[in-house]
Amino acid sequence: MSPQRSTEFWPGTVHRADACFDGAPPKDGLPYVNDQGAFLGGGLPLLRRVGEGWQPQTPDRLAATLTQAYGRPYTLDDGVRLAQRLASVAQALSEGKRALAAIALVRVGLPPAEGATKAALAKAANDAYQGEARDDQGRWVADGFAGLSTKQVDAKVTGLIAEAGKVGGWFHSAPHIDAQNIHECVSLVRSLTSGLAKSGNWREGEKLTPDVIKTLKPGTVIATFDPNGRYGNRAAGNHAAIFLSATDEGIWVLEQYNSRGNNSGQVHKKLYLYGDKRGGSKLPTSYSTIKKD
Repeated sequence: MSPQRSTEFWPGTVHRADACFDGAPPKDGLPYVNDQGAFLGGGLPLLRRVGEGWQPQTPDRLAATLTQAYGRPYTLDDGVRLAQRLASVAQALSEGKRALAAIALVRVGLPPAEGATKAALAKAANDAYQGEARDDQGRWVADGFAGLSTKQVDAKVTGLIAEAGKVGGWFHSAPHIDAQNIHECVSLVRSLTSGLAKSGNWREGEKLTPDVIKTLKPGTVIATFDPNGRYGNRAAGNHAAIFLSATDEGIWVLEQYNSRGNNSGQVHKKLYLYGDKRGGSKLPTSYSTIKKD
């Protein structure tokens, strides 16, 4: 595509539409579009999922994003103005027209965020988007895990297990969970992760290869998926958990499951071993991140 000149949000901004389309974050910090939404810099969400479609993030969140990305204060009015500009991006993406969404994003006129450090972008993602709990790579992360040290993660997990013990041993506060499913693994990850949709809407993200595992942050939501990339029901043998850490032996997760009459499935830490001959959800490499809600 030829360069598109913005005359709206930042008059005079020029960048290429193809740098904003369908891929990983551009190296020069340009905003970009893919099937997970529209993003700024290293993965700050500009849109949010609403039902089956997309809408701009709220003005206060957009203002916080601009402040972190560009290193100077932005007001609520700036957030309102950006939300108005992003409406056409959200509409195009909701209609499945990613090319048009990319062009619309170019016309918004957001300049590159190349001056923002990766740490600043990650902080903005964690501070400004607790309603859609994603890290700087766009992965779902359970609430309150962002930026924790190893010791702090251990303390948080201990606290969560104790908290679950006060309500019968399982987390079951996620919205829209049927009473018969309150002990299931999905109830745990949805209870602890703001904005995570019902499992029927989950789509498979990155496979947990050894290289991907090295990049996972504590609190990342992981799950096993059917061959079609969707999360099936309990009868299909799928499982969801919260990644905590990796060792030479395997990965530690926080999980729960319906143990059908005993307490073995209550919230607990579990080590899934590489090379477990039972395969399936017992193998770390059977898991993936969640692509979108």
